[in-house]
Amino acid sequence: MAATEMYTRGQPGDQDNRGESLVQQHMDRMQQQKEAVAMEKLRLLLPQMGDMVRALALARCEWDIDQAVQMLRSFHSANLDKVNLINKKRKKIRDDIENFDEPKEGAAAGKPSPSSGGSSSSGSGSGSGSDSDTEERKGKQRSSKR
Repeated sequence: MAATEMYTRGQPGDQDNRGESLVQQHMDRMQQQKEAVAMEKLRLLLPQMGDMVRALALARCEWDIDQAVQMLRSFHSANLDKVNLINKKRKKIRDDIENFDEPKEGAAAGKPSPSSGGSSSSGSGSGSGSDSDTEERKGKQRSSKR
């Protein structure tokens, strides 16, 4: 005589479509928190390394922070010249980006603001009396079209 099988949902052989269990969801959340904490600690311990390098090291070390730090430090010391060259290039690119943005901000700061509050609601931004200047230009355009 065959043992009877008890099914609590559907028929024998039906596909289980219930989704992840609460235990699995909890384990996923715990893993995400563990990964976030590990990334933050590694960022504080090795700020010279990039985010992608730190993430790869942690994933390779199965999120063991001490092992990842040891691996990255040994890599850094073994390839010191190459890493320094890469850091110099990275710093130059960051400086170029910052210097590219500064002239725009400097030019905007040199212009007089249309109002003392700093908001530019008039749209033209050409200083005081801009509304009357705009009205005069509109009047001239209308008269020239006639």
